[in-house]
Amino acid sequence: MGIETILSDFVTNYWWLIILIVIIIFAGGLFLILSYFEKKRIEAMKAAASSRGFTFIENFDAFSYAGDSSSAKNIELTDLQNVKFSKDPSSQFNQSKSMNTFDVPGLSLFGVKIFTPWPLEKLPWLAFNIFALGKSKRIYNFMKKESSEGKIIAFDYSYVAHHQSGKNHSDTTYKQTVILAKLVKPVPKFELFPEGILGKLADIAGFKDIDFDSNKEFSNKYRLKGENEVGLRQAFTSPLLNYIVTNKPFGKIESNGQYLLFYNPSKMIKAEELMSKIDSATKITQLMSGQ
Repeated sequence: MGIETILSDFVTNYWWLIILIVIIIFAGGLFLILSYFEKKRIEAMKAAASSRGFTFIENFDAFSYAGDSSSAKNIELTDLQNVKFSKDPSSQFNQSKSMNTFDVPGLSLFGVKIFTPWPLEKLPWLAFNIFALGKSKRIYNFMKKESSEGKIIAFDYSYVAHHQSGKNHSDTTYKQTVILAKLVKPVPKFELFPEGILGKLADIAGFKDIDFDSNKEFSNKYRLKGENEVGLRQAFTSPLLNYIVTNKPFGKIESNGQYLLFYNPSKMIKAEELMSKIDSATKITQLMSGQ
């Protein structure tokens, strides 16, 4: 029996084994490639953070950081999926606790909560809807800096969203780099994002956003949504509108009253571009704070 016959018989009888070996080799190679690029990103972000005086933490356990109590340390980041956000308590500029508190499951008696293990006042920058989406949440490549220019935080953030269509189920992992900046003075809650086709259709349907007669280009390109229109018109000054239109810095900007959140949904910021993005976030925060 020749070698060709032997190989042919092997392929015929053990094709499944060959496919399995190929899959294992491919998966292993892909894992090594992804690990290599992840390591390079960590090194680049760590170097960028060091060059600008940021504290860098490769993997950040937000709940352990929240406080010293054992209850806070025992809560996992994945519990954010159970968080409910309070409504804006006022149409005025304020910083009330109810506006910045996660409704984290705690101990209740006759329907009245008497113990909450983790108050959001310790980490108010997490009070954004993106941090309540999905499951398996992870904060990594975390960097933070407090200076005369204010408090700035940046990190990579991922979560897994479950999708269901009929009998079909699937999970999708979303990754994005987010930047947060503390406001010098509180600003009403808002969401700002590019207008797009859906936005124009929303206008036709009667779902109007906040427009500015003083800057038609901004109004045509962006949708600004928020309940406190008077306060937002005061916050979005002409210099701020011009800066956003000219630089187009982020796909989405939000306010929770105390902090601004900047990010491009489902997109990572390149490590070499992160500091320029942080500078843009700082500039927007200063303009919104009247500086």
